[in-house]
Amino acid sequence: MLRRRDAVIAALGLSPRVGLAFARNSFLRLLSYRVRYVVGVANYFLYVSVHYYLMRAVLEANPRAVEPLLSPADLVTYFSVGWAARAAYHNEIDGRLAEQVASGELAMELIRPAAYPWIKYSEAAGESLFRVFFMSLPIFAVLAAVYHPLLRPPAGAGHLGLSLVSLVLAFHIYFAVNLLTGLIAVATLKIQGFLWAKFLLVQLLSGVMLPFAIFPAWAQPWLARSPFAALGHTPVLLYQGKLTGMAAFEALALEAGWTALLLALCAWAWSRARRHIIIQGG
Repeated sequence: MLRRRDAVIAALGLSPRVGLAFARNSFLRLLSYRVRYVVGVANYFLYVSVHYYLMRAVLEANPRAVEPLLSPADLVTYFSVGWAARAAYHNEIDGRLAEQVASGELAMELIRPAAYPWIKYSEAAGESLFRVFFMSLPIFAVLAAVYHPLLRPPAGAGHLGLSLVSLVLAFHIYFAVNLLTGLIAVATLKIQGFLWAKFLLVQLLSGVMLPFAIFPAWAQPWLARSPFAALGHTPVLLYQGKLTGMAAFEALALEAGWTALLLALCAWAWSRARRHIIIQGG
């Protein structure tokens, strides 16, 4: 059984050893630009502060508009956890993939000892690990120091655990969305417009920029069921303890379903795109 499993892994180009090497290289590459991430911590602090004060002004002008987010503590916690989560799973593999297509470098990736999506996944995992320690945790520490006691701790150890599970699924969903966006470059060569469209969709539909509670009541259930909800809305509500019991299980099951679907779509898109790489690569 072990030999058969190893043979399947090798045939699919999913070597754990190769993946670990690419993840390590990605982590070390980012470690060379530590100052950039110090500035990033400051930027994320500003993002949270601006969104908090804007939303607080909206609620004070119309306090009955958003029932679940009336208190300043809820707002600070919501935006702090949401932006810290975004810092953890964020990657830019779509833009790097487009650069490789334009330069013809992507064609050379086919001779590597691993499948290209697996390489990109490993690099994204290494980048995410770096971001957890050098961005998300420092961001949360700064916010906790500035906004104490408004920034609340997790509703409990169980809720923190569920939120972390949701964050792991969010990483996979974001990776899949980015890989699919980057693969568009194989057909179009230039994807700057697609990158901006994806950025705006993620910001708007994830709940990181605008909590779902301020959207019309009819739209909120649909937003909560989209794959983008996993990138902000769901992990935050799990952290706050506003999703419990069966509701929490259903939210995580939905995330897992979207993860499986999007990763399967990535495999299909790559199988189609690789046939045109040499032609597009020049």
